[in-house]
Amino acid sequence: MKLNKNMASVFVLSVLLVLFFAFPSAGQGEETGETKYTLERVELSGNDNVEKETILEELGVKEGEEVTRASLEEKAGKLSDSGYFSDVESNIKTENGKITLSLTVEEYPVLREYEFKGVSLVGKGKLRQGLKDAGVKKGEVINQKDLNKGLENIAKKYEKQGYPLISTGNVDIAETLSIEIIEGELVSNRVEGLSSIPEDVALGMIETTKGKPVKLRELQRSYQNLRNSVYFTSVELVPARGYEKSDIILRWVLTERVVLDQSVKASGIDLLGNTVFDSEELGKLVRRLPEGEVTNYDVLRALSPVYQKYNEQGYSFADFQFKQVSNGELEIELLEGKITDLSIEGNTNTAREIITNKLFLSEGDVYNAELMNDSRRRILNLGYFSKVEPSTERTEEGIQLVITVGEKSRLNSINGGLTWSDGGLGGRIRLSTKNIFGLGQDVSLNLSREFSLDAKFDGSIEWKNTLYPSGFNFTKLRLYRNVGSNQGVEASFGYPVSGNLSLNLGYNADWITSEETSDNSLTNILSADLIYDNRDNPNFPTDGSRRSLRIEKAGDFAPGLSFTQFTFRNTYFQDLPDLQVAGERNQVLGLNLQLGLGLDTPSSYQSEFIGKRSIRGLGTKRTASTYGFLNTEYRLQLLPGSLYVASFLDSGVDLANQGAYDFKTSTGFEINLQAFGQIRVGAAWPLSEDFGYVPNFYFGMGPVF
Repeated sequence: MKLNKNMASVFVLSVLLVLFFAFPSAGQGEETGETKYTLERVELSGNDNVEKETILEELGVKEGEEVTRASLEEKAGKLSDSGYFSDVESNIKTENGKITLSLTVEEYPVLREYEFKGVSLVGKGKLRQGLKDAGVKKGEVINQKDLNKGLENIAKKYEKQGYPLISTGNVDIAETLSIEIIEGELVSNRVEGLSSIPEDVALGMIETTKGKPVKLRELQRSYQNLRNSVYFTSVELVPARGYEKSDIILRWVLTERVVLDQSVKASGIDLLGNTVFDSEELGKLVRRLPEGEVTNYDVLRALSPVYQKYNEQGYSFADFQFKQVSNGELEIELLEGKITDLSIEGNTNTAREIITNKLFLSEGDVYNAELMNDSRRRILNLGYFSKVEPSTERTEEGIQLVITVGEKSRLNSINGGLTWSDGGLGGRIRLSTKNIFGLGQDVSLNLSREFSLDAKFDGSIEWKNTLYPSGFNFTKLRLYRNVGSNQGVEASFGYPVSGNLSLNLGYNADWITSEETSDNSLTNILSADLIYDNRDNPNFPTDGSRRSLRIEKAGDFAPGLSFTQFTFRNTYFQDLPDLQVAGERNQVLGLNLQLGLGLDTPSSYQSEFIGKRSIRGLGTKRTASTYGFLNTEYRLQLLPGSLYVASFLDSGVDLANQGAYDFKTSTGFEINLQAFGQIRVGAAWPLSEDFGYVPNFYFGMGPVF
């Protein structure tokens, strides 16, 4: 049968109309992923202990808000990530623009007891505390995320005890939480990457003990032995498990130092290119080569004493390069590690010269790790930077040295305070600004007034320059006036003698009126300070010490008072294991011993014996010429670079009166805020006098030591 053209058109149009009305478009009510519904309710079952509010918070939804089906499905699917549930099933229904979410959950149990298996190296109490710190506590639903953090804490507890390679075995999450700890035993050391060097040579540098748990200090010593040897340029430690789950295998992946890529005939070694040590000295260190052909190992063994000498002196980039065989001898160039590129990064506001003037290294020098550490300390001592991080890289040209600094955001400070009392306005205030215009210029102004009606303001102004002369630590000028007591001018400078050693010299012209002199007199004082400082960080030391010997001499060389004062000070810091309280907190034990010996020293020039920077909390400030005191502090850093608290015990003796030595002791605590300068607020109880429960409160500026 044949349809004419018009009938065919009518047929097609009819079919299209039927399809149009039979299947509405998306715009006419079809549900899409972007269609929004009102969340009518969330139905829960199985949550016997976890509150509905907690589940809604984890889902990130609220009943009554608009959601899409796709977003709700996604959030329901991620509910198991909350850590509260071992299983989650969800069902979503939509009707009349509303949506309902039904959840069936299987909770983890409520914790009733801890159980540890396989533990012998660390106390179980520490392991329980590690779980508690992560939120895994008795009487609460066990949370898988918190449990994972707790297991990490347990690993850290072992690491702090010196066992870094423990692992976790079976963990049974039940009312009695059972955790298996695999402390492990070393079954073997394996060295890889060797070519010419005998395996026994590498194994002989590894100090671990088979059949025992692996100790961190053994790994560190072994790593340093391998890394500091002439035979290897890189060392990688890869721990692995053995056949038994308690077996530990240590894989030491080594990269040989290659001087000779093939054997050659030679009878000796001729070193070239040395500048740090003379050729005669190094020649005596080179060992004899075996007869006949020599291998790469033979050459490295012969050069080992030379490499060791460079390494021990801090020249950590020493290397060797074979040139040729001449007259039966190996010509080997000694690559000492010359700095070819020195970059400073992070000094947005500080002139480059401020930093480079404090460096013991410059382009063209041979890199020395010890001098770099000393340079880092000198830069931190400026007080302008919160961090100084050197990094090195060997390139084809030489050593690239990059020093990255972090500038402190607050270099202006206002310390102290003034208070109104019956005696009028009194107190002490210090205004200071550092690194003016980024040129290493510091200025400070001090004002103080005693709390008495007849008191007047005393003050001083100080200028300190750290930019020039080049190589100096500082030059300083101070003008001061203490009404009714003394006034004068003091000039000083500091110069580095060697890496950790520096010398400060000063001159003080002081006009003084006191009970000891009936007329105004000029006293000329020369001073010298010899200082040894190897602290790791002057801002918050955790390791190292600072020792100083100061000599002050007045008179004899000029008119005025004549006296001699010796002061010795030794400050020591010992890092303690980090404290796990809301994160890791640095703990430090600090000791400060100060001894003084005065020969005819007037009271105006004696050192503080009782006060805010000596024996604290004993009332009125007192001085002494011949004395000794010891400050012992425990410091806990709460906010790095901003806040730490300290407890202390101060004790000392005034030796000026023979036969009647005066012993003083106090104890207390301090809050140290490092915001606009360092401010100390403390409370102390005297132990050498009548004890009272009410402490003596005090306010101070700057660290005690």
